[in-house]
Amino acid sequence: MADRILRESEHAPLAAMVERAVQLAWCRQPTADEMHSALAFLEATHRDELSSEHWGDFCHVLFNSNQFLYIE
Repeated sequence: MADRILRESEHAPLAAMVERAVQLAWCRQPTADEMHSALAFLEATHRDELSSEHWGDFCHVLFNSNQFLYIE
């Protein structure tokens, strides 16, 4: 998924890349708080240095979120 984000959004702004990742993982747009947290996480590394490894870490965060936790 990380490689897909990088491939599809190569010259897009960071926020657009985050939106695409959230859309792929959660099938919706991120909330303002989610966007703020995601940008803070990714901006810890300069955009020019963001690699598939950084995006892989972010994708793991998305997939390990409560969005995938089912409670009965």
